[in-house]
Amino acid sequence: SSFQARLQVQSDSDFNNNIILGGLASGANRGALLYSGSNNSISSMTFITSSATLAALELVVGQNTFTNITITSQNGPYGLREAKANYTNITDFVINAPKGAGILFWNTSYALLQNGSINASWGLNVTAQLGNTNSFVNVNFTNTTMEKDVYMQSNGAGSRPNITFLNVTFTKTGAQYNCADACQLEVRWWLNVLVNTTAQSAKQGTTINITDASNAKQYGGTTGGDGRIPAQNLTEYIQTATSFTYYTNHTVN
Repeated sequence: SSFQARLQVQSDSDFNNNIILGGLASGANRGALLYSGSNNSISSMTFITSSATLAALELVVGQNTFTNITITSQNGPYGLREAKANYTNITDFVINAPKGAGILFWNTSYALLQNGSINASWGLNVTAQLGNTNSFVNVNFTNTTMEKDVYMQSNGAGSRPNITFLNVTFTKTGAQYNCADACQLEVRWWLNVLVNTTAQSAKQGTTINITDASNAKQYGGTTGGDGRIPAQNLTEYIQTATSFTYYTNHTVN
């Protein structure tokens, strides 16, 4: 399908368990608005808006899956806006916001964005407001200024935005907080371990233990026939509005 005007879905009973494959959703307001409905799979789509006030893709409902999508807000404050869009899964994506933020999370929890890039102009890439436990995996943040690669805010006690980065490239000094209660950014990375013999043959059955900087055990097991253990995602540090807690260096023996 090709949507030359805004794609706007507002009926819960009309838009559930659908598959949309391919197309363009563009508009002077939003590229697309998904207001209700769940368990939809949307793939190979481009969402574009020229609006100065609205997002290219706005999600006001969760439990939907997006794959291989491009989101471009040419003039607006956000590329993607998720408001109460819990359990949204977005994979293989590019988000462009040359005059604003890549993403705004508002009251959104358990969103997962993986394998993509976020390209924003003025550095406000992620705002987590009231939401909790959202994750990014294998994502590259790029913008022309780096002051706010990550910006978290909350409006009241008990609101605790929590974002996890796994293998995410961003400016570490560009995390800022404006939180009435606790905010947290956890930065994690993949670790791959390969054990070879002196003849460069994979060695099976070698015991591997991994501990963090405080000597807490993170993994214990043996190498398989390929000389490897399962890839481990290990915490580098946790940052809050007032502190850094480092878990590196890790020890592998």
